[in-house]
Amino acid sequence: MLARRPDVQRSRAQVDAALARLQVSEADRYPTLSFSGSLGSGGALLSDLLKNPMASLSSNLVVPLIDWRRLDLKREGARTELELAALQLRETLARALTEIESAWLDDERLRQQLAANARRQIEAREAERLAMLRLDVGVLARTELLQAQTARMEAEQGRLQLLMRAWQQRAQLTKALAWAEQGRAPKTQ
Repeated sequence: MLARRPDVQRSRAQVDAALARLQVSEADRYPTLSFSGSLGSGGALLSDLLKNPMASLSSNLVVPLIDWRRLDLKREGARTELELAALQLRETLARALTEIESAWLDDERLRQQLAANARRQIEAREAERLAMLRLDVGVLARTELLQAQTARMEAEQGRLQLLMRAWQQRAQLTKALAWAEQGRAPKTQ
């Protein structure tokens, strides 16, 4: 999942680029060999090529003037770049894992709050029902029924706010897991 995150991909590409630069600096230490070829004929026409073909193949070996100190410095610079890019990748991965873990824990906390709110709603509905029965019998004043109804509505409003926060948190978790780019929704447990 982490490999799909753009920040992790960017850090991984930086490591790959630094590794390629290190390999180039290593290759600079060796001589280069190049080949070239040509095909021709003694005449100006294409038919002359078939009658009198002439081909040549040549090679060229270029041995660089060896400047070991410069080559060593270039190689060490490339190694340093690679190590820095690797450290950046580790830091990016750690930050991504922290972000995912934080979003996951917040999601779990909201689930617990929703469960507690569901119990609170059940209790508020039951209190309202009992208050209505007591009002019908004449044991309870109208204001106490209104208080029970207000408590039920507050519990319902709290549930709606928790649901909104849960959806926002789910979007944050989806973003942290980089599933939004893939078009997949996270599974709920």
